[in-house]
Amino acid sequence: MDSLAALVTSMRLRGSVDLLCRFAGMWSVDEEAREPGTVRYHMVLEGRAHLESGRTHIDLAGGDLVLFPHGAAHTLRSSEGRTAVAYPVTRQAQGELTRVDSLTEQHDYDMLCGSFELGQSHSLLLQSLPEVVHVSTQGRDDCAWLLALMRLMRHESAQ
Repeated sequence: MDSLAALVTSMRLRGSVDLLCRFAGMWSVDEEAREPGTVRYHMVLEGRAHLESGRTHIDLAGGDLVLFPHGAAHTLRSSEGRTAVAYPVTRQAQGELTRVDSLTEQHDYDMLCGSFELGQSHSLLLQSLPEVVHVSTQGRDDCAWLLALMRLMRHESAQ
């Protein structure tokens, strides 16, 4: 076992998929900051959105993955405007996954959200990473595996 594999094994990394979010029209979601050692993520499966975290502003599209290595607070909103008003949503628990839907028939934005737990003892490993890590898979052959994983996770969450 090489050093990196030994390090990853010792971390006892735990991951979860917590939310399947399906929105339409104008929407906005605020995420509070998390404690060190918790890495939140959002997988954009379909649609477009805008992310704000501190001074970071990113336009997101289907196939994008966003990680928050330091647990930074952030806001995701529909890409139609920077001052979106959140419309009512329903929340339905489906086992360990909670489904969050706009109260509409059609949804133009689809996203999976979850976290990785590293614990505080391993948060030093994350210090060299930026507040927000953005990976776009669209048009990238080197990310085909990640896009396939995202699609598989979406399929599994629908079951």
